[in-house]
This record gives sequence, structure tokens and C-alpha cells, in this order.
Amino acid sequence: MYEKEIEKRKSCRSYTNEPLQEEQIRKLKELIKRVNKESNLSIELITNDEGIFDDFKKNNRAFNNVKNYFALVGKKDDINLKEKCGYYGELLVLESTRLGLGTCFVGSIHDFKNIAIKINEDEDLIVLITVGHPQGKETFFAKIINFFTHTKNIKFSDLMIADMDAPLWFIKGVQNALLAPSSFNKHPIIFTYKMGEVRAKIKENSEYAPIDLGIAKLHFELGALNGKFILGNNGIYTIVDYLNL
Repeated sequence: MYEKEIEKRKSCRSYTNEPLQEEQIRKLKELIKRVNKESNLSIELITNDEGIFDDFKKNNRAFNNVKNYFALVGKKDDINLKEKCGYYGELLVLESTRLGLGTCFVGSIHDFKNIAIKINEDEDLIVLITVGHPQGKETFFAKIINFFTHTKNIKFSDLMIADMDAPLWFIKGVQNALLAPSSFNKHPIIFTYKMGEVRAKIKENSEYAPIDLGIAKLHFELGALNGKFILGNNGIYTIVDYLNL
């Protein structure tokens, strides 16, 4: 699932004026409804909001013509809130890619003062994800950001610690995680395989590391195709016996 989209996906910061199509909006909102029910998040898709990035772009000229975005919101007392936003946010990214759209995670949400959704007192806005029809050429500033965030030589071996007999599904999971987006392309997550037990752990802590953890876990699961991580740092991977479901 999403194999082609994982290969194709890249951060998009410049968009055309073409509005999202009704069918695209319908499919994304259907996924959001399912995701919110499963995760207890309050994700929303906001379309045709031309003012949201006005204040932000004064200090960050990497984004251009953003009018649509996902707002990822959840309960403040949810200890896994950031991880959930990374996991389910990336699911929306891959579905958007499948629909021919471009996306980009925006972590600096403190710069957004006039967001067009209601956030309750017991909720936090964790991250935004821009979405829209990609413009052929990125802005000069976007190119600079892409250059500096993609010149880090992250290798497959940097993301794993494993016994010699690590199975092929584990290798495929880690390979998929290498293609996941992460803050500043640091890939701060490491996957371990020891005596048959798989875990995902933050190796370099930061404000965005829990979001990166959720994104990386999703990519691993989509590559391994045989199980699911429990929530939390150093969460264990549980293999699902599909034959006995």
C-alpha cells in the first residue's frame, strides 16, 4: 500500500492557483473522518484560506501561494499526541500524493495567529501540512532549504541496529523509513531487531522528534506489511497473524 507514493513523495512548498477538485476533497475528508475516529484526533482540511500564511511568509519565504492545509489538532493530555500527528499526518500526505497533490509539513505553528478552525481550551494545534497542486518551479528560498536539508548523507545502516539474522520484512521496513520525511532530514529514529523483537526509538531528541517517530513508524509498517507498533518512544512492533484474524 502506498508503495509508489512513498517513492514519489517530496516536500512541495510552491503551489498553483488551481483549487482542489471536489473529488480530491471528498476522498481526503473521508480519510480524515476515519483517522479522527481511530486516533481521537481532531484533524481538519481547510481549503481556499488565502490569508493564513500572510504573517508566516514575512519571516519565511520558502512557501508560495498556500491556500489549503491540514490542521492536526488533539487533546493536550494525550501523551502521544505529537506521535499520532506524525503518523496520521503522513498517512494524509501519502493519500494526497496518490491524488496528484503536493504537500509539506510545517512545524513552526507558533507563527500562525489567524487559523480558520476552532481550537478548544483542552486542545493543541501540533502541526500544519500544506496541500495543493504543485507549481513546476520552487521559489529560490525553497531550493536553498531543499539543498541544505537533503545534503546530509543518511545511510540505511544509520537507521538500524539488528542481529545478523534480521528478516527481510524488517529490512524492507527500515528501507521504507529511510524515505520518510523528517525535520531537517535528520532521521532521528532508529529501529532495533534483537532476538526477534523490533522497537522504534528516538536517538536524537528535539521538539519535532515525536512527530518524526510517528512518520517513521508508519513508513516501516507500510514496508514490513505484517504488524503495527504500539505508541510511545521505544514502542514494540507487534506482528499480526492475518491467518488467524
